[in-house]
Order: sequence, then structure tokens, then C-alpha cells
Amino acid sequence: MSERLSVPPSFSKSAEKLGWSVLNYRIQANSIQLIQDDYRITFWMDEDDQKMWDLHRYSSEGWHLVHRMFHPGTSRLDWVLKTSHQVMKTLSGENDTSANNKAPVKSASKRRAKKSR
Repeated sequence: MSERLSVPPSFSKSAEKLGWSVLNYRIQANSIQLIQDDYRITFWMDEDDQKMWDLHRYSSEGWHLVHRMFHPGTSRLDWVLKTSHQVMKTLSGENDTSANNKAPVKSASKRRAKKSR
């Protein structure tokens, strides 16, 4: 089974800009793992040599798979990072708390009054 990861060097830089730490978890330079807070993204290949990305979350019992993605191709690798962030946000409950932290919305009647002047 081939274990070549087709990742351009710019991918690691993109990941670091989005807050990921890049780790080489094997001797091969292209065997990377991305770590951010309690999450990690790992590249792997299944029995049919299908390239996959797994998002794991760490808890007191160890690492647990939370999302699996097909490799989108080297031209769309940022999609892996964006999708992972969306899943992380959902799991961490930020979607629920962000609604409470937003500034209050002005009522429609006040907005209409300003427009009519």
C-alpha cells in the first residue's frame, strides 16, 4: 500500500495560519498530523488506497474519531481545514453560545424610522 501524501508545502503554512500545529508523526516528511486544542487531523489510506482525513477529539479516555473526510485533491486541501473547523465548532457548542454573545439587534421599527427621514 502506498503511503504517499500528495500535499503541497503551502498546505502546512495554510494550516498554521488557521491555528494548527503541524507534526511529522513518521520519518517520512509527508506524513503529517495537525493538532489544535483537543483535536487532531490525520491523513491515512484505506485498503483500496483511498486517501482519507480523520478528525479526532481527545478526552480522558483517549482519542475518538468525530469526522472522516475523503481527500479532496491537492487543489482543495484548505477544504479539509475549513470542514474540520465547522465540525469542531459544532462539537464545542460555540454555535449555541455565540447567539448569546452577539450584540442586540435593533428593532425593525427603529430601522424603518431612520430610512423614512
